[in-house]
Amino acid sequence: MPGYRLYCLNKTGSIVSVNTVECDADVDALGHAQAMLSEQGPCFGVEIWEGARKVARLPDGTGD
Repeated sequence: MPGYRLYCLNKTGSIVSVNTVECDADVDALGHAQAMLSEQGPCFGVEIWEGARKVARLPDGTGD
């Protein structure tokens, strides 16, 4: 089961915190990222990585 790193991003796109999760597939990691965005807290975006591969950034374009 691959390990994914979910980076919580602030309004300027800087990393606030990181969570590590193990998921069967990218879609599962995306679900975790959506949950992070739904919670009250400092996350205005989430960047998802599996090893050296960038999976996604939610919402698209945060801080770019």
